[in-house]
Formats: sequence, structure tokens, C-alpha cells
Amino acid sequence: MENQNWVVNVERVLEPVLPTFIEMRWKDLEKLRSGIEFSDYHSLKKLSHRLLGTPGSFGYHYIVELAREMDSAIERKDKLTLNQIAYKYENFMNTHQVKIKK
Repeated sequence: MENQNWVVNVERVLEPVLPTFIEMRWKDLEKLRSGIEFSDYHSLKKLSHRLLGTPGSFGYHYIVELAREMDSAIERKDKLTLNQIAYKYENFMNTHQVKIKK
């Protein structure tokens, strides 16, 4: 799924809060990396739970998909997979385009 042309369709009503939403997703990436580095599976579990909810409401379904992968990797304490998820997450955040629905 790397180098995919990501387009996220966001409802117009969410446009005013979109910059804050995106900023929070970048902070979530930092939390993901920190949780992996320190093997903080409790914090990672809380993060994955949050990512299963809010991003989907904004049309960020790929983040929800990654959160499902995270849940599984957390249960196995699989740092390799968690690092791969962090890479995919960052790639998505760096390359996605937002389209506001009319």
C-alpha cells in the first residue's frame, strides 16, 4: 500500500476542524513511535482504540485499518509489525490529499 495516491473525502461540515484533526493525527504518530520505543503496550492499546473511532468519522478509513493491525500487533507485542505500521501511517499522512465534499 506504499506510494498509493490517497484521497480522503471529508464532509464540508468538518472542514473548520480539519486542521486540528490533522495536527492530532501527527501527535498520534509521535505517541505511536514513543510507545514502540519504550514497549508501552498499555499506551499503544489506548492509542489504537482512539484511532479506531475518530479518524473514520473524518473519512480517514486507512488510519482505522492501521489501528486494527495495531491491535493485533500489540496483543503479540510485535515491535517489527508496529514499526511497519508507524511507517505506513507516516507515509499516508505525508502523501494523502483532502477533498471537501460539496
